Amino acid sequence: MKNIFINSRNILFLLLVISATINTLAEDHKYITIGVNVLDKITNRRLSAMDVWLYTATDTTQVKKIGSGSERCHFESRLSPVPKAGTKYLLKVETKSPEGMPEVIRQIISDQGPYETQWVDFIIPEDHDGYVEVPTVKMSRPKRKAPEQLKEVTVTASKVMFYHKGDTLIYNADAFVLAEGSMLDALITQLPGVEL
Repeated sequence: MKNIFINSRNILFLLLVISATINTLAEDHKYITIGVNVLDKITNRRLSAMDVWLYTATDTTQVKKIGSGSERCHFESRLSPVPKAGTKYLLKVETKSPEGMPEVIRQIISDQGPYETQWVDFIIPEDHDGYVEVPTVKMSRPKRKAPEQLKEVTVTASKVMFYHKGDTLIYNADAFVLAEGSMLDALITQLPGVEL
């Protein structure tokens, strides 16, 4: 009788292990994780303040937001149900909008600066094992406008009327506006702090 009890217990344990294994395998096939790194095209610096969106390649229907970076540089998201191997997708990566963001993220966006929106296409491979790494997205800065030629420039300046040199106050007579042929007394009346 004791042998039957041990055997039933062993069988029960074996059934539990098999059940857990089947559940784990089933979990692996419920979703696929998609990951992507975003870098600056010139410096290869990791960029974090980006919005990453997933679209279908056939009709550009938005599937989901892969990530909205704040301090992360690698964006990942689960996609369920698992798409068929060979399915084409588009990834849209753009500079995160600072509106409504906390100060820390607004500062990251400000420090990072604007980038042109990038579109990357990729295909779900046959042997993905539940994870697909999209090729690294290299972001470019927007092109600058050509400089404009100015037609006319007017420069206005003012002269210093007086200044101190040691313990002496020096007046610059050229800085005062006087009528043509004015006498010295007209200049003296305009000097601040001087009486005639």
